[in-house]
Amino acid sequence: MTLVAPAVAVAHEQGPPVWSGLDMREHAGPLPAVPGALVAASELDASLWLPGTGEAYRYAYTTPDQQGRMALSTAAVLTPRGTPPPGGWSVIAFAHGTVGLGDDCTPSALTWHDDIAAYLDGWLRSGYALVITDYQGLGTPGLHSYLNGRVEAASVVHAVASAHELDIDLAPQWLVMGHSQGGQAALFTGNQVSALDPGSKMDFRGTVAIAPGVKVEVLALAMDPFVAVPLPQGLMSYAVMLATAVRDTSPEVPLNDHLTELGRALIDSAETVCGSQLWYDVEGMRPGDLFTTPWRDIPGFMEAVRSMAEVPVRGYGHPVLLVQGGLDIDVPAPVVLVFAAELDAAGEPVDLEVYAEADHRDILEHSLPEVRGFVEQVLSG
Repeated sequence: MTLVAPAVAVAHEQGPPVWSGLDMREHAGPLPAVPGALVAASELDASLWLPGTGEAYRYAYTTPDQQGRMALSTAAVLTPRGTPPPGGWSVIAFAHGTVGLGDDCTPSALTWHDDIAAYLDGWLRSGYALVITDYQGLGTPGLHSYLNGRVEAASVVHAVASAHELDIDLAPQWLVMGHSQGGQAALFTGNQVSALDPGSKMDFRGTVAIAPGVKVEVLALAMDPFVAVPLPQGLMSYAVMLATAVRDTSPEVPLNDHLTELGRALIDSAETVCGSQLWYDVEGMRPGDLFTTPWRDIPGFMEAVRSMAEVPVRGYGHPVLLVQGGLDIDVPAPVVLVFAAELDAAGEPVDLEVYAEADHRDILEHSLPEVRGFVEQVLSG
């Protein structure tokens, strides 16, 4: 398959972001003390609607950041055209894949690439409302803590909770679905939803994780300056963003002491650029171009990675569908297969679907029939 866009970028970056009258990048006012509280909302700009949209809003809500402080996140909610069914539209909370760390990458302020747009629009046309968090730090104060699963999960759960405060007809039943980074976020959400639900009447039903970023702690071991060949651009750009998040979340880790001059420059710039730019920036690079020390030997670094990104293998109380492509080089199939085996061994309710001819991008299309069946089953049950 020839990629028409980098696998790490899911939102168009043509032109400036469209904030729909709700620019929260510099918001400094007081916040409610409880998570999942609606702070502000406006109609989503019509240029950002998917074709099957009936109504749509961009909104801001409270959720914890990587330091556990009450913070702000934004999201979009889109409902289908037509009359909602009795009880309201069932909700798919879509956890988006990697877009980058800069505010200009905020998904709810951009249009989607054609393939993602078609995928999301298909769910609208099937009668499901979409709640799509930006993740805390994208388009709001603070740095997006990349692959920090607990922050991502909180952003998802609290986006759904606060969407119910809007004047739209949403049903209590919902599931989480995510791709790539969003697959990891979906798994964290499914694992921690009970603890994160802020006393609402939401009815969580299950998790769909498509090419999820699991076993990041294992892939991180490839970040060794003795690796003599360039690594895939996706993996290298993920590494830069993850290192950026570790530096922000765990300032006690002496990361800057173990970076080359180029590595320091890239990690500094990663805080403000989008994923597609970073993907091009790391083309042809080896770990040694950025890091002077293997990640495993940087004091405290791997502990910080595991604390942020290691997906639990126990504690899921709802059905989990894992979907993976055999040709994926951004999230290699073996790590997902190992993770699935660990879930199964732990007695978790997991199903695994592998598509041998699918890569990281077209796995969405390949897996749609099985994912649709899963969604219909858990949301109608």
